[in-house]
This record gives sequence, structure tokens and C-alpha cells, in this order.
Amino acid sequence: VVDRLVNFISVAPVFDFLMQQRVQPMTMQAKYLLMVSKSGQVRAAWYAFATDKVTPGATYGPFVLKLVSEDLNGGGRADRSYSDFKYTAKQTSERDMERLIAKHIPLILKGIDMDAWDAYLKA
Repeated sequence: VVDRLVNFISVAPVFDFLMQQRVQPMTMQAKYLLMVSKSGQVRAAWYAFATDKVTPGATYGPFVLKLVSEDLNGGGRADRSYSDFKYTAKQTSERDMERLIAKHIPLILKGIDMDAWDAYLKA
């Protein structure tokens, strides 16, 4: 679990995601979350604002990106040396990442309490 978590919070998965989706590698207010459910699932999430109009000194953009790992502690991984991720990219008028993440807390709690992650993954 530790190796998979360290890999997720390194720059490589995020940069790979940005390049695969052809997103400018300029992101703002990037935040990581570590979520451990009652049953022992371990998931990590990365949030960041993005823009298609790069401007010096920008602190937010009109889009929010969210990348969420699969259960990093889960079975079925056997010999796999990689982790799967789900992502969303949505327009937003929010300018503060912590406020944006706070809006996801009810969905995160459903995942933590009941392993019900689907709504959070889509949010």
C-alpha cells in the first residue's frame, strides 16, 4: 500500500494524466486527499484548477480536475505494477480549492462509511 500511495502522490501519475488528456501542464491550488474507509479501502485523490488560457500569476481556472485512485489496498491487484485511476474535468466558478473540496465531503463520507464511491468518482 505504501509504495502505491507514494507513487500516486509523486508527479508521474498526474503529469501522465495531463499529457494523455492534452491538458496544459499548468495547474493551480493542487491538493491531495488520503481516504481510508471503515473496511480498510485506501484511496488517494488529486484536485487542481486548470485553464486553457495561461496567464502569469493565475491562482485558479475555469476547470477543476480530479484524479482518484482505485482501492490501493484492494485485492485483485496480484502482479500488477500499476494502479487504475478515474478522473473528472468540470467547469467551475469556484476560486478556492478547499471550498470546492468541502462540497465533496458528504460524498467522501459515503465512501469512507459504506465503500460507496460511485457518486464521489462522478462528482
